Amino acid sequence: MGIRALYHLSEKSDLSFPILEEFTFEPTREYWFGQESFMLGNVFKLPRLSSLKFLLNSCFHFESFDSFPFPLSNLKHLHLYACHRDAMDLRELLRACPLLETCNLIAVPNFKVAGIENDLPTDEFPHLRHLTLKFGGIIGSPGFLNGVRLPALEKLDLHLPKYFAPEPDEDDNHPHILPYLTSLHDRAPFPLRELTLAYCVHDKAADIVTFLKRFNSTLQTLNLDDCKLDVPVFCGALRATTECKVPLPNLTKISITQTQEEEYYDLDDPEEAGFDHPRETDIIIADMVLSRWRPYADDEDVVDKDTEIGKEVASRSKKGGKKKVGRGKGKGKVKGTTETSIPTTKWPVAKLTRGFTFLTYHRDLEEEAMAKLNECKEEGMPLEVDWGKIPDYDSGH
Repeated sequence: MGIRALYHLSEKSDLSFPILEEFTFEPTREYWFGQESFMLGNVFKLPRLSSLKFLLNSCFHFESFDSFPFPLSNLKHLHLYACHRDAMDLRELLRACPLLETCNLIAVPNFKVAGIENDLPTDEFPHLRHLTLKFGGIIGSPGFLNGVRLPALEKLDLHLPKYFAPEPDEDDNHPHILPYLTSLHDRAPFPLRELTLAYCVHDKAADIVTFLKRFNSTLQTLNLDDCKLDVPVFCGALRATTECKVPLPNLTKISITQTQEEEYYDLDDPEEAGFDHPRETDIIIADMVLSRWRPYADDEDVVDKDTEIGKEVASRSKKGGKKKVGRGKGKGKVKGTTETSIPTTKWPVAKLTRGFTFLTYHRDLEEEAMAKLNECKEEGMPLEVDWGKIPDYDSGH
């Protein structure tokens, strides 16, 4: 259906489709970037509509969300191009969708109310499990999340504007996204399982790790795209060791990607230009992956902290005890235990069974680092390591 056909259809007096549950409209690129503007007329009568994908750009407009041409009260899945409306209008639209389970908003406009401290009306979406926000404008609109409560959120995909993200120290007016996400979680904790952050260049690696630890028991998938990440700091913080609890122990998929800098193509050494981290830090990446794929050597003196003996070991470790730790009457002692030693506690950590993706630098990783990563690949771990992504100037949100 072309946009003109949709326009003429909306002008008809009877637009009742009593059994239609899903409506999808995606215009061709000709109309997507066209100059003609249309006002849709009557509201479609779709009493069973539960899924709406409506991607129209400047060619489509309406007076207000009170005259939005589709019923909203029964919607469970919404995929909407923001149509250059005010962000508060978008909040009003979402408020009319109390049953939402999946929401994908593209080109969310700049938000007039700036700052994390602004008090906006509370809007709770108790069923929303998957949320994608792709911000338009110049600096993005994380204030869109102010006052929102998402107690069931499991998947969050958040993109700041793609081509307007400056260097991290270039402009303090550009938002740090983590304070808004922290406030969102403080209002209503949610069991996040999958997180994608794109173009969030102002939040430091250590702060990202601190935020992620809020989801230690749930997060399984992490995608960081074009965040200008301090890779050695981030990977060092995620390394699994026997010295402390493993951060994000349930991660089974990690992806770190970065688009190559355009200026790279005119340089002989991108590392000297500051595009890449020093080669000697590559081993930090490999050690982190290896530690999460093969957390403990077969001959390492470890016990599971969640077992009875593990709890006893942990307790004696805190007290500085040196006494022999046994498994109980008739069960002998823990392997390697003596009268003056206790075994190391084994902290639980999932394996990266869904893999590790690293498409970041303007060069290959060092040979020693790649050798360790390839060990994991040979043992069955999905692995994709290559140079950073090639810039795609034609793609949008």
